[in-house]
Amino acid sequence: MKIRAQALVIFLMLTGITLPVSAETDVFPILAYSDLILDGQTVHSFGGAAVVQKGESSLAVSYLNSQFLRQAEQDVPSAFHTVDFLLDVKKSRQQYLLIVKGSSDKPFAGGLGTYQAGAAWGYKIVNEDSVSLILGAGAAVGEFGIDSPLIPVPLLRLSGKWEYAQFSFDFLTGPNLSATLFPGSKIRISLDSRMDKFRDIGDLLFDCPALPFF
Repeated sequence: MKIRAQALVIFLMLTGITLPVSAETDVFPILAYSDLILDGQTVHSFGGAAVVQKGESSLAVSYLNSQFLRQAEQDVPSAFHTVDFLLDVKKSRQQYLLIVKGSSDKPFAGGLGTYQAGAAWGYKIVNEDSVSLILGAGAAVGEFGIDSPLIPVPLLRLSGKWEYAQFSFDFLTGPNLSATLFPGSKIRISLDSRMDKFRDIGDLLFDCPALPFF
């Protein structure tokens, strides 16, 4: 089998826009479109997201639709949907998290393997200007590559913010790492990595774009 490691990616994102709803509430809309062109395969992706921020609490909802232009003999779905929901409520040093995410050609309707959900409570034990650490516990439901669909999970949230870099590491249903270089500039380099299942190294997903902000 001949494999060519060549790809052309066209990626457009509209972000950096703030819609003030009230004196305490802001809405951040995001629109995204990308083309991934591989040898014998092209993927068109488009979607959007909205983040509602009120004080230190936030609500984030996103949707991404990926259309596959594939060869006839390939037995894969022609469309793939990704839905994410995150509710993050902070009260003093306490934090409450609710996460729901679906990823499939039939998310949620396709069964347990097409979505994950988790809820947790945590307490901020480190609350410095540049570094914070939250520890807690919760429960998650989904297909994690183990026998039980319902498992207890730890909550770990470590974040740091400096003039030229910032990062956050979360662990609830799986590890999530986000990092940004030059967060105050108009061109920012970001790294996002996550692992939702634990079958093999193929479950590790990441991307590292350079994004313009206007």
